[in-house]
Amino acid sequence: MSTLASRISQNATLAALFNGSLIALALSGMMRGLSSAYIIPYLDAQGISASQIGILTSVAALLELSLIPLLSMWSDRVNRQRRLFRSIVLGYAITVLLIGIFPQEIMLMVGFVVLNMSVNAAFLFGVQLGFSSAMQKGKANFGHFRTASAIGFIGGNYLVSYLFGKGGYATIFVASSIVGAATTLFARSLPVSTIAKDVKLTTPAPRRKAMYVVFVSQFFTLLGIRSGYAFWLLHFQDRLHMDIAQVSLVVVLAGLLEIPFFLYMDRLVKRFKSTQIYIWSAIGLALGWVMVGAVSGLGWLILILFYRGMMFGLWNMSILLVINEQSHPANVSTNQAWAQITIPSLAMLVGGAPMGSLYEHGTPFMYFVVCAIFTALGAVLLMGGLAWLERREGNINQSPA
Repeated sequence: MSTLASRISQNATLAALFNGSLIALALSGMMRGLSSAYIIPYLDAQGISASQIGILTSVAALLELSLIPLLSMWSDRVNRQRRLFRSIVLGYAITVLLIGIFPQEIMLMVGFVVLNMSVNAAFLFGVQLGFSSAMQKGKANFGHFRTASAIGFIGGNYLVSYLFGKGGYATIFVASSIVGAATTLFARSLPVSTIAKDVKLTTPAPRRKAMYVVFVSQFFTLLGIRSGYAFWLLHFQDRLHMDIAQVSLVVVLAGLLEIPFFLYMDRLVKRFKSTQIYIWSAIGLALGWVMVGAVSGLGWLILILFYRGMMFGLWNMSILLVINEQSHPANVSTNQAWAQITIPSLAMLVGGAPMGSLYEHGTPFMYFVVCAIFTALGAVLLMGGLAWLERREGNINQSPA
């Protein structure tokens, strides 16, 4: 009888932790949804010029590609990834509160840099801890964690229209701060570390060679994807004559259409390797950019958004899993930071200005074809690089001692 009671208690505790983890990721997504897309319009409304915002964006990118990996390396060394996640979320919550209630120029500028530097890290480290929680419990429900984050983000954006009417930017930023504080409380349900409690490391875990192939692939894939997303909504406004309300509807619809494929990913990884799914979906995204460049009506736009939801949902899930599989658990946070924060920031620092010039002086179709080429190139490099590495290591293992 006592054994049965013990098992029931243990299962109840695990269920509570699992649900708490999902709530933490949903709240983290809501925190970002309530504020991240509205920082630049807020700065513009406060008199910060576009040139100043451009400079601040570059400063934030430089800090993000250097400071975030250093912080993730520290968290990997001390095995306290949850502490890093909670600290980043708390820093975001405090900063967005300060810029909302103290709109002085210096506060706005510093706050913009901090928020831009931490928004991607808050998403990335939270989802990674969710994945680690699933793996430590022997579950393959990765899509649930990514979906929780997406639902929170969409919900936050949906609430903005209501809250903004009540009190403007200050109201949505205060709400974002409150949700961020709640996130840090529920984050206690996430695992302390990305490695299991019974694993003890005496030396730092080495970075596997395959990760360098992933880094190179990410440089080109994210150059294509981020460049495309930098101008796709503006392209819709110009080509389809959409107003802001319609554009916001596109953003919400695009997010909603990703969710089924986040969940479906859990089934796909039982049949295919995550690297295969990454390659297929990245090439699919490349074809999607060609479609975006050629869009001519709202009817086609709906089809494109559905197609994009499928491809982006699978790609976004697969890259998280690829990094998980190619990393040692003790340095997976650092590798995630490098692959999804440092490398993309570096790609945009190198290619952002040329791609912006191409959009301004070339045709939209030409621009999105170039985005497609970079996106597909990253997928091809991953496929070829991993195949070459597998053959090379196989030859080494077969050679006589």
